[in-house]
Amino acid sequence: MPSGTKIDWSLYDDLIERLLPTMMISDFVKTYLPLISTKAVGARAKKLGIKPARKTISDAHKAAAAAANKETLTKHQISYIRKNANKIPRYDMAKHLGISLYLVNVAFNDLGIEIDREFTRKIQAERSKLHVHLATEASNKRWEDPEFRSSMSAIASARSKQLWQDERYRCKVKKGIANTYDHTDLKQRLSTIGKQRYRENKYVRETLHQHRSFKNSKLNDRVALVLDAHNISYQREFEIANYKVDFKIGDTLLEVQGDYWHNLPRGKHNDAAKATIIRRYYPQYHLRYLWESEFYSIRGINRLLEVIEFKPPESTPIDLSELRFEQYTQLDSAKKFVDSHHYLGWAKRASLIFRMQYEDQTVILASFGGPIRLNTAPGKVLELIRLCRYPYFVNKNMASYFLSKCTKEIRKLGQYDNLVSFADDRLHTGAVYKAANWRLIGKTQSDYQYLSNANIPMHKKTLYNRAKRAGMTEREYAESHGYRKTSAGTKTKFVLDLN
Repeated sequence: MPSGTKIDWSLYDDLIERLLPTMMISDFVKTYLPLISTKAVGARAKKLGIKPARKTISDAHKAAAAAANKETLTKHQISYIRKNANKIPRYDMAKHLGISLYLVNVAFNDLGIEIDREFTRKIQAERSKLHVHLATEASNKRWEDPEFRSSMSAIASARSKQLWQDERYRCKVKKGIANTYDHTDLKQRLSTIGKQRYRENKYVRETLHQHRSFKNSKLNDRVALVLDAHNISYQREFEIANYKVDFKIGDTLLEVQGDYWHNLPRGKHNDAAKATIIRRYYPQYHLRYLWESEFYSIRGINRLLEVIEFKPPESTPIDLSELRFEQYTQLDSAKKFVDSHHYLGWAKRASLIFRMQYEDQTVILASFGGPIRLNTAPGKVLELIRLCRYPYFVNKNMASYFLSKCTKEIRKLGQYDNLVSFADDRLHTGAVYKAANWRLIGKTQSDYQYLSNANIPMHKKTLYNRAKRAGMTEREYAESHGYRKTSAGTKTKFVLDLN
């Protein structure tokens, strides 16, 4: 390993503690850490309190070494040393003459020959370079062994998990990653090292080219639900060149962009590179984008269908007598239906669910739960949280007919005095409630919500709960996390008396 390179000992400590007490340090380094010097490993072992095994030297070997040191040089050997002093490395002289290095050094001293330090440093540098090259080749060959690779990976993984439990270590790593690309020189150096390793190390190339699994985001899962609900065929994580595209729909490639990550400089760079490759080499495809803030807006589902240029089929008229009404208990299925057809998605506080079904298809669904607004109506109140329908079956009176059925079932329970609902003025006027004989109370005060720096909305109750868990006020939490208060408009309040 080149001088000055910082070694992350946390990856090797477990290996040193387990194996070094049973091996000589030279054998240990040669076998497991060929790119690290024995001196560095010895210093680390001493710090850990580990004593490496020592080589046993026989009495015969000691006697032979003592006899060699008492040898005298011949005239030919002395002449050879005088002639080649500071021309040939002393180690090579000893090897050529068949004597010990000790005798060569004694001859230098007796002949009064001064050692050329510059020549020595040059030879040492060349030997060090050769050693690194040979060690790198040996290391690459060793890493081609699946058993060795698996063993080392397991050791590194276990040690990393152990270190990650330390909060100080986690903060240090995160801070280091965040600051890495602030230094242009370091960025360039890492890029050069990465390219070199890719060219020279077969294992690195194989690892980068092997199939990698991707964890789907909640945003992409929600988009997939909408596509399924509209019977749109698609392929997720479509591979093209060295990239993956979120969805392939016919000849349309859809990228669902998270507002935060894809607005970072690196995200913009990657998106531009991907778009260039598709435009130049895959002209048969049309690349389209759907931003997170667009999809979570009031007309997000319609916006998705517009982006992929989907032409919905005409709705099929149905008769109300063909519909089957029931109280619904399959929570996961109900959530999936609401997430597919309602712009706000599912609400967790739902406690009662009803639906009407046509053959095997849910046509309309409503969820009821406790109100989050105080003083909504006198007595015990139940709020209509979500009301949504499947868009490809139509009957003019279906929604009000369904709402009347729900009201009748809730009244049978005898647990509630009033039903309440708040119609979003941005979408409808509450005609369904009027047709089902709900009373119009009036408009609520102008409500508010929060928007992040990326214009992603957050309900005020959600932010309030997070602030409470953090021990902060709503205002303090909003300011510290970059949320700003904005108007969410008014809603029209409808109430139905159950008594």
